[in-house]
Amino acid sequence: MPVLGLGVWQLAAGVETERAVGWALEAGYRHFDTASVYRNEESVGVALKQSGLPREQVFVTTKLMPARMSARRELEESLQRLGLEYVDLYLIHWPLPFRSERVRDLTRSGQVERARCQPSRRSLGKSLASNGGKQ
Repeated sequence: MPVLGLGVWQLAAGVETERAVGWALEAGYRHFDTASVYRNEESVGVALKQSGLPREQVFVTTKLMPARMSARRELEESLQRLGLEYVDLYLIHWPLPFRSERVRDLTRSGQVERARCQPSRRSLGKSLASNGGKQ
């Protein structure tokens, strides 16, 4: 996993995101962080394709909102928007304490495990996790 990456939160889908990713690639960035809720996964994918870089040379992270019912379906939709066969890291996005029951449901139902076993993602984790003030 590259140490330095570009997060595309708050970048508008389309030209703005495509240019930002393109410039980052030209500057040597190889890690890109997006999420379905950002609504710019397609633009990230377009820029990656236009770069001509082999897929193995970039590290792509995307995220699942805990409110979504099917981790696998959401991953497949993200892959379609990105135009990729796999992502390097798939995160549960912002599993706050008030959402902890939904995160537990995702993990207990086996959805997270089934997503973990898919060749379409290499690693799985939680993003912006909070311990609810507990040590």
